[in-house]
Amino acid sequence: RPMHEREVPAFWIDVHPVTHRDYQRYLRETQAARPRTWPRGRLARRLLDQPVTGVTHAEAAAYAAWAGKRLPDEFEWERAAQGPEHRRFPYGDAFDPARIEPRLGPVGRHPEGATSEGVHDLTGNGWEWTSSPFGPYQATPDPTDRTRTIRGGHDPRRPGSGSATYRAGLREDIADPMVGFRCARDVV
Repeated sequence: RPMHEREVPAFWIDVHPVTHRDYQRYLRETQAARPRTWPRGRLARRLLDQPVTGVTHAEAAAYAAWAGKRLPDEFEWERAAQGPEHRRFPYGDAFDPARIEPRLGPVGRHPEGATSEGVHDLTGNGWEWTSSPFGPYQATPDPTDRTRTIRGGHDPRRPGSGSATYRAGLREDIADPMVGFRCARDVV
């Protein structure tokens, strides 16, 4: 709030959120520390194609840099979720629980919930970190505030959640078990 228009430079955004499988490869290649929320030992096979969650903002940003990408800002994320049609939800203008993964599940399992541009899981299947500070749109961000904007999760207790415009904030040092991420990059 308030609703406003913003020009967003051209960008690419990943079709799916980063999965446990993707993140395991990153950990093997970089020797980075495992997320604190991961179980000890091997990760269960059923989790490999689910979005990686329970990573801090810094861990998500480090993965993105390793992949030659970055975290999307919240305006890029919202543009991807609304599509060129400016939809209320990635898949249309009315909420449809059959088109989303309500908790955490394999990415891309609900292709009918993808955007018209083919981006999956922008509603449900966990929240996603963005690079944007959380606060009022018109305000100058406080450089000491370590709260970042998260997007995309669906919580039936929060009216409006799951829409392309719903936003929430999370301290960047928190490894929330329902918050993951996807990557973006500039168009060159």
